[in-house]
Amino acid sequence: MGQHLRRERPERGFTPETLAGKTGLSRSYLSNVERDVNSPTINTLRTIVDALGTTLSQLHNPMGRLEMMLLEVTPGVSSGESPHSHAGEEVGLLLSGELDHWVPAGLLTTSREQLAGPTPATYVSPEGSFSRGDVKVPSRLRSCAP
Repeated sequence: MGQHLRRERPERGFTPETLAGKTGLSRSYLSNVERDVNSPTINTLRTIVDALGTTLSQLHNPMGRLEMMLLEVTPGVSSGESPHSHAGEEVGLLLSGELDHWVPAGLLTTSREQLAGPTPATYVSPEGSFSRGDVKVPSRLRSCAP
């Protein structure tokens, strides 16, 4: 990952200092990520690629438009206390277990229904469910069952 970030940062006109300022991460931390000394969390990587104006998949394949990831999450693990957003739209298929989606407002479409609301809400996705949502709306996820 570091080599891709090291290539992309100057191509997009960022110095280490300007990227640090835009992400809120320290210059030394970003340098360690670029040199593969530190392994950032997925949320930190999203913060960096959002600041660069790209996606994780475009970092690996600049011609790509579709970002695909397979995540295996231990029950009880979450995306963190702070809601996170990034550019684009996400589509998910829950292969096993159960997942809580916390959405402050907006729209989340699941295989069973379209959920919209002006207030925060938590939706539980059971095993086998499909979801799609605008990820510009900050949200949190938590794996709640094996």
